[in-house]
Amino acid sequence: MTWRVYFASHVHECTILSVRLTMNERRITVKCAVCDKESNWPNSRARKYCSKECKIKENELKRTKICIQCGKQFIDGPRNLSKNCSRECINLFSVNKRRVNGSYVMSEEQKEKIRTTAIEMYSKDEMKEKISKAVKKANQLDPTIKVRSQATRKANGQPHWTQTDDGKKRMSDMHKGRKHSEESRRNMSLGAQKRNRTKRETNYTSARGGRREDLNMYFRSCWEANFARIMNFQGKVWEYEPTTFQLENSLSYTPDFLVEAKYYELKGRMSEKSQKQLDLMKEKHPEIILELIDWRAYNELEKDYKNLIPAWE
Repeated sequence: MTWRVYFASHVHECTILSVRLTMNERRITVKCAVCDKESNWPNSRARKYCSKECKIKENELKRTKICIQCGKQFIDGPRNLSKNCSRECINLFSVNKRRVNGSYVMSEEQKEKIRTTAIEMYSKDEMKEKISKAVKKANQLDPTIKVRSQATRKANGQPHWTQTDDGKKRMSDMHKGRKHSEESRRNMSLGAQKRNRTKRETNYTSARGGRREDLNMYFRSCWEANFARIMNFQGKVWEYEPTTFQLENSLSYTPDFLVEAKYYELKGRMSEKSQKQLDLMKEKHPEIILELIDWRAYNELEKDYKNLIPAWE
């Protein structure tokens, strides 16, 4: 656009890049695309939304999706490219896709490469310390994590491989004939003492394991300690877990007490494994006399001796 401007007797021509015609400006009414609210805008400044909040809401609606893995509704990021709501769902979707496509089978070369890489990575002291700290922190934040993971496997019918018959046989074969050095024996002994002190072996039971000062030895539960006190009160000679009987290749059984050629087993709750051990014990060793003291028998002993033994628990 060219304008002619007069200054005194001189005439100058100049080019105006933009001219705002405020007097002739027209205004229009626009309905918001989100909330249907009407707003009056100048024709040159008309907007699709009535406010910034509606614009943000419209963008979120455009990025609202359904996760193809778990079916959960989520709001995608600015790039709007994701199909899953989280990293966990992305991993699960990838695993399921590989299984369906049959590409989940690795070659021996790939397995060897992964194994070598894992050994190199996790053999470093700093990595071991990092993993140890992470596990300790997880257990401190949630002490029931071990119990819940075990319960989940049991509920799904998927026990840990070491709890299966094949796994037990495999573990037995791995340790059969194995000789430990004096240093290894000493470390194993120290580890067992530490577990007894920290009660790690009682994570899945209500028994109160620990050393009893009046008996000068360790017992796994107060029932066992009280039974030993009863034997002392009666003047009988007893031994605590003196013999282990081999029942199967991967299953053994150790009765709690041996009192004058008779074995005793204290059992408050009978599990499937315990019942199997007792049944196999009768079948494999019929010459052994074994008496089971359940909660009813223990309650009778408690009535008779609780007030007679000062250290009763």
